[in-house]
Amino acid sequence: MAKDESEMTEREKEIARLRAAEVFMQKETGDATCGTCGYKYQMAKGAGMTAPPNTPFELLGDSWACPKCKSPKAFFTPVTVEIAGFEENQSYGIGTRPARPPARPMKVGSRRPSTLATFAI
Repeated sequence: MAKDESEMTEREKEIARLRAAEVFMQKETGDATCGTCGYKYQMAKGAGMTAPPNTPFELLGDSWACPKCKSPKAFFTPVTVEIAGFEENQSYGIGTRPARPPARPMKVGSRRPSTLATFAI
């Protein structure tokens, strides 16, 4: 019986260690809320004529203002989501890893040398 309790204690220690290592990262969604009037800018919808759909709030110009109360962009608070996980793993999530550079385009009419031609005798 005493052995089961010590194993449980070790297990609980491991759980506590893992919980302490878990870090919560805040990631912006592209949406924002006006601190003056409560208007919610939604990236998917945009803001009429001033911002086309699928434009993240961060990419709007500094001169952009709230369509309802005309407050400047600085009065908006970005909407964030909390991403849980271990700090060393958070850079591998969707949308957080840097993109690879694009492959070099081939010229029209050019061909890569065939491996058969390379090894032909």
